[in-house]
Amino acid sequence: MTVFWVVLISFLLFAVFLCLGVSGFRRAKEWYGTVRTNAVVTDIKYQETRESAGVISDASSYTEVKFQFMCEGLVCERTKKYDGIMDAPGYIGQKIPIRFNRNTGAWILQKELRPYWVFAFMLAPVCLFYTVLFLTQGERFLSLLEEFTVESPNMAGEILYVTFGSACFAAGCLCLRYFLPHMFKPVLAPAWRLLKYITGSFEQVEGRYVGSVCQSTSDSSSYFPMFAVPGAEGEARWVSLDEMPRKKYKIGKNYPLYRDQRSGRYYLKSSGTDISGMIFGLLPLVFSLLFVVSLLVFGAGLTVMGVQLAL
Repeated sequence: MTVFWVVLISFLLFAVFLCLGVSGFRRAKEWYGTVRTNAVVTDIKYQETRESAGVISDASSYTEVKFQFMCEGLVCERTKKYDGIMDAPGYIGQKIPIRFNRNTGAWILQKELRPYWVFAFMLAPVCLFYTVLFLTQGERFLSLLEEFTVESPNMAGEILYVTFGSACFAAGCLCLRYFLPHMFKPVLAPAWRLLKYITGSFEQVEGRYVGSVCQSTSDSSSYFPMFAVPGAEGEARWVSLDEMPRKKYKIGKNYPLYRDQRSGRYYLKSSGTDISGMIFGLLPLVFSLLFVVSLLVFGAGLTVMGVQLAL
């Protein structure tokens, strides 16, 4: 019965990873040889849906963003519609990596072409290998695993060591690339903001509070303040990425904001919560670092041990 379930699960995982790999490869192939460049945000328009006078629903709103970029000496403009507000670019002048097809005029955000399909193609043959192995030698493989010890190794244990170790090492690499950078943000962002303030990179402007964008989940709701700020063509909107209490600001009242003179990005006024946020952000950062390093070391060690036992 155990062999049957292993065969079934391995085959289903093989089918899933193969489909993900093929679809991802086809998508990446469409953009092979296209131009990679940076598009500059030139305009942001929020279509707000309000839950109340001071609360804007992120799920029910959408954002239209205009991009401008150069290709072979020509200025190109494109518009993209984002579901919600918080996932859209945050300020005019922001540079976003894109791919542009000179022949068709089509374009796509670079982050939509992340090479996850490579990992899917790596996992698919592993799942197929275990499917065939348990389909043909399942009972024998399990009996060999029961007899396996480090002092008297056998092929079944060596195979398990190598595959499980490789999987842990690959998971550690994925965490290092995509998960760990997000854990540095609560610590480095306030420090970077404070450094810019000290070096005189900011200019103070007045921002009128117009409401808070609400991001709701099944467990809780987060609120991000939105301000009306001076724009190139009148008044523009800016949403802070810093979560704040819902009633911290009053509708229609002006508050000091700080604009980076180089990038054009806005920041809230620094406060004591920035320092406390840096301190409290260190604890999950340390645990995340330990977790990723443990995965990498454990995976590499297990793989090397499996290879050494096989030699």
